[in-house]
Amino acid sequence: MISENENLLEMRKKIILTVSHDIRGPLGNIHNCADLATETRQKKKREIYLDDIRHSCQHILHLVNDLMDAYRINEAGDLRNDTPFYLNRFLKRISDEFSRKAASKGLILYSEHNGSNVTVKGDADKLEQVLANLLTNAIKFTSRGNINFHSEYSEGKLHIEIRDTGIGMDKETLKIIFAPFERAAQNVNSEGFGLGLFLTKGLIKVLEGKMDVESALGKGSVFRLELPLPETDELVDEDTPDHNATTILPKNVLVVDDDPIQLKIAEDMLGRRGISCKTCMNVSEVVTALENSEYDLVLTDVQMPDTDGFSLLRLLRNSDIGNSRTIPVAVMTARGDGNSGIYEKEGFAGCIHKPFNIHGLLAFLSTVISQRKASVSGNFEFSSLLENTDDYCHMLSLVVMESEKELKEMESADRITDRETMRKIIHRMMPVWEMLGKDNILRDFQRILHDSDIQNETVHEHAIQTMEWLKKLIKETKNELKKYENSDS
Repeated sequence: MISENENLLEMRKKIILTVSHDIRGPLGNIHNCADLATETRQKKKREIYLDDIRHSCQHILHLVNDLMDAYRINEAGDLRNDTPFYLNRFLKRISDEFSRKAASKGLILYSEHNGSNVTVKGDADKLEQVLANLLTNAIKFTSRGNINFHSEYSEGKLHIEIRDTGIGMDKETLKIIFAPFERAAQNVNSEGFGLGLFLTKGLIKVLEGKMDVESALGKGSVFRLELPLPETDELVDEDTPDHNATTILPKNVLVVDDDPIQLKIAEDMLGRRGISCKTCMNVSEVVTALENSEYDLVLTDVQMPDTDGFSLLRLLRNSDIGNSRTIPVAVMTARGDGNSGIYEKEGFAGCIHKPFNIHGLLAFLSTVISQRKASVSGNFEFSSLLENTDDYCHMLSLVVMESEKELKEMESADRITDRETMRKIIHRMMPVWEMLGKDNILRDFQRILHDSDIQNETVHEHAIQTMEWLKKLIKETKNELKKYENSDS
């Protein structure tokens, strides 16, 4: 117990010393450059100072993100987000990116990827973070020579070897490189808290992989990875922007935060795209704003002195102020503990992490509004429901039969405001509605049914809305069924 406390105190000491040392420098740069920028009248010089400020801010943000990643892996655990992706395309993109970085230092990065022309399922983001950490270190600690990035995929496993001709490490250094706040080379000018390999080891554990390292002082290092990555026939969600598509943005946004600087930044960012922005610092101002105008979206800080985002959401959904019961409410948070999913489960339209830039904010708002429009308008999408069955007519007939049954049950439960029965009905409906692309409608109602503070009138309104959607589903499914019946005849 005493030993554990001593280790904890030593770790805290290292955190304080490392943070104060590594953040003090860029903060001083920001302060000095801000002074110089305000005093100069030369536009070019001012732009140089502002670029320096921007670079220092990015550096601090990178350091803070590393600290939050370390906390999440070491204390809170980290969840995987496995999705299908093209392995060859993934590896080529990383090879190309780090080839350019190596070339900028006068180095050559040789890459070879065998058996990678497959679609696999795994957490591509975490795998990319692992490879980026190792390749960044290889380039950082190599002054001459080359880096080899080799991979081979076979039987559901990805084997990776990253070899460099850098400064290498002795046996004592190899013992501590995976510990937090330890730098492999104290004499090398390198940014960061010494968390890179600590994070890499934690991420590989999350990915259920293995890693070993060989190194000798003055002879370079070799990192070898083995990661389970099953092949899949699932379709890859192509995340490529459609430049011909029109970005959907809100026209009027209500932003809630207790920080006047954050409010001013949000107002200026939105104003540059012609979006009207009303800012509020407390609940009273929010109520007044909604009484006087109608907004497309509320963007609120999750943690404020007088209230929090959760309380504000409950207030809006349980009030009859303008469009408060239906307006999408999204949250801003500076928390980096990886629990973003909790906000959607509680009924928020989405979550954006501070600090954000104008492009990130606009992309986030566009996603929220687009999803909102898709979930409350348009037709049901049957393709996902039918892709795993050969008998389309039978499946569609089942949907009609079950939906008619659920409609009758919902009507009966609504007459006596039987929340427990409604919860069971919604729970039973959810899997099919997820495949139909309309689960957001049910999730809003599900959250309301689990909140005992919400009045029966609000429950009734959502029950009516759900029943209207059930009628729409029955009608559209019958029309879809006719198409297949006619094609068979």
